[in-house]
Amino acid sequence: MKESAIQSKILKALREHGGWWVKYHPGPRYGQPGVPDIIGCYYGRFVGLEVKRPGQKPTKLQEVT
Repeated sequence: MKESAIQSKILKALREHGGWWVKYHPGPRYGQPGVPDIIGCYYGRFVGLEVKRPGQKPTKLQEVT
């Protein structure tokens, strides 16, 4: 399963439970490295989710962010 398909399923589930959720789409010129794939606000709390396929690991920058 592609990472984008996993992200879509996660977004659908999150939106069913409320809050505000968006998929971050970095561009080649204006993207911010390390920003999580999904960002949102749930009951006043910021949430950032880095999505990986099974067996993959985040980069050091993603871990720090």
